Amino acid sequence: MKDYLYFDHAAATTLRPEAQAAMENALQSGLGNPSSVHQVGRRAKGLLDEARINLAAHFLVKPAEVVFTSGATEAVHTGLIGAYLGLKDKRVVIYTSPLVHSCVWAALDFLQTQHQVEVKLLPLAKTGHLELEKITETIVGESDIIDIEHLNSEIGVLQPAAKIGKKIIRLAEETEKTKPLFMVDAAASVVSERVGLDFQKCDLLALSAEKVGGLSGSGVLLKKDGLILAPLLGGSHEWGWRGGTENLIGILALEAAYSANAAQQEAQNKKFIEIQKFLMNFFKTQFPDIKIITPQEGSGLHILHLLWPESPANLVIAQADLAGIALSAGSACSSGSIEGSKVLTALGYSEDEALQGVRISWGWDTTLPEAEALCDRLRGLLK
Repeated sequence: MKDYLYFDHAAATTLRPEAQAAMENALQSGLGNPSSVHQVGRRAKGLLDEARINLAAHFLVKPAEVVFTSGATEAVHTGLIGAYLGLKDKRVVIYTSPLVHSCVWAALDFLQTQHQVEVKLLPLAKTGHLELEKITETIVGESDIIDIEHLNSEIGVLQPAAKIGKKIIRLAEETEKTKPLFMVDAAASVVSERVGLDFQKCDLLALSAEKVGGLSGSGVLLKKDGLILAPLLGGSHEWGWRGGTENLIGILALEAAYSANAAQQEAQNKKFIEIQKFLMNFFKTQFPDIKIITPQEGSGLHILHLLWPESPANLVIAQADLAGIALSAGSACSSGSIEGSKVLTALGYSEDEALQGVRISWGWDTTLPEAEALCDRLRGLLK
């Protein structure tokens, strides 16, 4: 058994061998700038185009609908801010799920303070699921963008994105009003779910490489053809939607990782379910005082969120680290914060309880024996 057990795959999972091989092959061949016109640059451009075409085929979109970014945060900001600023006629209202990543709140805060956008919250059930029946003609009729996180990366709630997307389209058609843009953050859900513009019936979809075994610092924004973006960074790259030389090594690793994830997803999901059931049973039977936040139905397959009684999450994580276990207190971008989880407070938990949330997450190379070893070590901490 490994000396150190890594159970923070929702932050960044292990680099897949396919991604590493793609990087090594590219480095050995020698890479230039894809924008250069000489043969070295043209070879780099060919690799970039091939990766874009492969990803477009995987996500069932056009190559021109694949925009490479530096990660999910840039994809989210380009999608929310860039798409909003690109709209000709604005209603100056954006609806969002209360359970979104911190990068979404940062983008919305910018639009609120700099462009006087009114941000409103979509109705949420106690389980954390958006209430489909309460997404009304009013919401669709008054909003420029409706934004959700498909799978909440902190507590594992899986939203009915496709049903929401279909309802937005239907209500816009029935009321003969301009349909708001529908944006989905699928960085976490793509691990176990099939995602894409058509699958979630959305206009914009954000992805990140490190969630599926690629290299951190690389991501994708899927953007429906014809949708105008105001580039956040000036430049002529990525169809003019963003500036900055493409991270070719990261993109090649990203494409290889997504291809491997898709090919292995069915087998992975069976293993994920086995690990999930084992861990849930462990806490329910042996430590019933620890509250399981992740719902049993309508959740992702690789995340388990727990409320640790009378112990701040940061202390639990530090103790676990000393015991040879990597856990987290929530999304990687906010896990070091001394503030309580916004996701937990949105679900009605107190500020004290919001400081006690601990996330366990597993990935493509996690085994059931590792989950069993995790429980053995946690048992030592909890007794």
